[in-house]
Amino acid sequence: MHAKSSTTLPMMPSLKLIKYLIILVCPDRLRGVTESFNLNTIALNHHHLTFYNKKPITTMAAASTTDGGSGGLYGISGASWSSPSWNWGSAAGTGHDAAMICRDKFSSPVRRQEYLGVLLNGGSGESSSLDLEEAKLVLGLTVQRGRWDGTAGAYGEVMEKMASLRYEGGSQGEEKLIEDLIGRYGSVGGSVPQILAVAEADGDGGSALRVVGLVLKKMQFVETGC
Repeated sequence: MHAKSSTTLPMMPSLKLIKYLIILVCPDRLRGVTESFNLNTIALNHHHLTFYNKKPITTMAAASTTDGGSGGLYGISGASWSSPSWNWGSAAGTGHDAAMICRDKFSSPVRRQEYLGVLLNGGSGESSSLDLEEAKLVLGLTVQRGRWDGTAGAYGEVMEKMASLRYEGGSQGEEKLIEDLIGRYGSVGGSVPQILAVAEADGDGGSALRVVGLVLKKMQFVETGC
């Protein structure tokens, strides 16, 4: 007979640790509560995790576009396309932090439909600059998703130009964004005369938001998210 081997069962992880594990495995698709980390080091050793430089939690309730005095989206200092700390496409930077909050904020079709309505009406009326910053972020994330499922059309070029700051600089950058969105609208099955009419008929400064809204609608933002 063989002697029974003694096995020491690991301690049950706490709910807090389980939450950290979920965030580690799927940081960009976590729904409900977002907790972003600046991880200089993650040590994985069986059941042991070591986190460094944990940032404070941000809940859905706080995920408004208002800057809270920080000068950036969602109250994050430096969270704007023109910021040197934005680092679009990187896992480290304010762009990544804002993207996590943005995806949580628009995690349900109902919330996405409401947001699309805000865009098509020309914005929330609270802060036009932050409205446009968020719209560009939603557009960029939707294009990223659309490159995988084939709904992005030619808008990958627009995302790259956003990252290269073509659309910064106030009204001139905004006009370039409108021009580039209109010029590629046919690539997602949109009617160019329709989007032109929306852009040209606007008289309240919401043209860019309305145009972004039309593009998001064609890229199935409501149905599939960003």
